[in-house]
Amino acid sequence: MKLVKLIQIYDLGVNKDFVRWARGRDIDDAWRACPGGDVLLLLAAMYGVERKLLVLAAADCAEATPQHKKIPTAVRTIRVTRALMRGKATDAQVHATVEAAFSAADAAEYGSSKPWDYATSYASDAASSVATLATCPRDRLVDFATDGPGYAALAIAANRLGPSDVPSHAAVERASRRLAVLIRRRIPWSVAKAACAVQWSGR
Repeated sequence: MKLVKLIQIYDLGVNKDFVRWARGRDIDDAWRACPGGDVLLLLAAMYGVERKLLVLAAADCAEATPQHKKIPTAVRTIRVTRALMRGKATDAQVHATVEAAFSAADAAEYGSSKPWDYATSYASDAASSVATLATCPRDRLVDFATDGPGYAALAIAANRLGPSDVPSHAAVERASRRLAVLIRRRIPWSVAKAACAVQWSGR
């Protein structure tokens, strides 16, 4: 099956770079060739990989950021979201942790005289994005799949910069490649391929 067919089904044609990269690739070639974590998790969602694995892969990415353990609200968000995937927490509890994370981020941004720290902000956003992926409607998984790995790559790339320095595109790409390794460990091609066969049988 050609990847462009899935792009048409999900109406993702607005992303011209993604369409250009996907042109001529079938689903297995795209999975093996995909260099970045954000696009790889998008492919997993498009292929029909179950939500639990998508969320756990995104959580792996969020926890890989150097800042993660230094942000109590981010740690709590990931912990509660993982518990939700085990059936040990509720959507309401996850939403509550995200609200607390947003409140803490606002307080840090507007209630402090210190320069705004992009790396910490990105790491916090990565954790919140995992919670969003865990609780969004099933038909929105593709819409939110890239956010967690995307913010995590930005956090990793910004780690050694000044608080207000924006990371370079090259640094973000290097970080995203590292995250793709984590995602492939959580979601090997055999799992993605099997999910795709079920989701798109007869297409």
